[in-house]
Amino acid sequence: CLGMDNTPCPLPWQDGEVLICQPASIAQGIKAYAREYTGKKFRAQLSEADIDQICRGLLNVDSAPERNPVGGGFNVDYENPLASESSPYYTVYPATLDGDQLWAKEFRLSSLSGVSRAEELSRIGREARVLHRLSRRRIPGIPYFYETRSAPDSMLVFVEPGTPWTLEKWIFGNPTREARLKLLDALAGMLAAIAELRPAVVHRAITPRNIRVQEDGSPQLINFELCQTDTLATLLVDARQTFNQSYQAPEVNQAGKRLTPATDVYSFMLCVYFALTGRHLIGQEARAFKAQKIRPGFYRSLVSTLGLPAQAAPLWQKALHDTPAERPAFAEIGQELHRWSTL
Repeated sequence: CLGMDNTPCPLPWQDGEVLICQPASIAQGIKAYAREYTGKKFRAQLSEADIDQICRGLLNVDSAPERNPVGGGFNVDYENPLASESSPYYTVYPATLDGDQLWAKEFRLSSLSGVSRAEELSRIGREARVLHRLSRRRIPGIPYFYETRSAPDSMLVFVEPGTPWTLEKWIFGNPTREARLKLLDALAGMLAAIAELRPAVVHRAITPRNIRVQEDGSPQLINFELCQTDTLATLLVDARQTFNQSYQAPEVNQAGKRLTPATDVYSFMLCVYFALTGRHLIGQEARAFKAQKIRPGFYRSLVSTLGLPAQAAPLWQKALHDTPAERPAFAEIGQELHRWSTL
């Protein structure tokens, strides 16, 4: 621990509401701080023995949290989390129900307040509500939603597993151009069906990682936990941090912006470019791309790289426009993809 002048500070060290100490002393440090902060203003709600027991629990950082039985016939394998499918926002575990293989997506709750907990459950439960709507409509390629289960400190969302073949893995296997365009055509049809829903559903995380390829070459779209609809609350901060900026429309990063399916059009066309070239159109710096795409001849060069005729340039220019209202609908894009497959 170093002070502002880079001199070592003895532990425990406190400055305002900041407390720094060794792991072994953190519980007692918090206890001493709380006692000093509250003084005699509040009457203790717990006995001294109960408080000491909580402190001892805080020291037991290496033990895994006790898991309550899920119930309802669901079995969750908490010992083998799927790291490649998880994110800082949630953890995915293998699960089963009557012999069926499922995913159990666990979202940890951060709030202890009853009111705040209800609001947080509403925010993290968006995937369950949206997938429930989509499951009723039987849209091909959308994972089936089973059920949610909530615990005091988490929510579990049980869904059909995503196939392990991400668009990235599939492309690196060098499929034919015909297979790529067929996949993209089917995906555009799926997104067109989603765009027709009312209230509208905006996935806003269409990326090569969330597009999966099934054994028959058809697409699957997973991970709706970042979606936006008119009936769901805004995202938590830790959820927003999982956005892949290389595939985000500009309006996604505008606070309070009401999104439309045109947001997914932008992301989808970036995935089209990736599927046809194996390269990301936008690098780490999205602002550089904004300047790049207004240069004369940019879209003519882009369609040439994709092996498309010059007549395709206007569609790309509209689809990647910074103004959502200028972008074409998925139905129009699907028609063009089908036409490109015949070239």
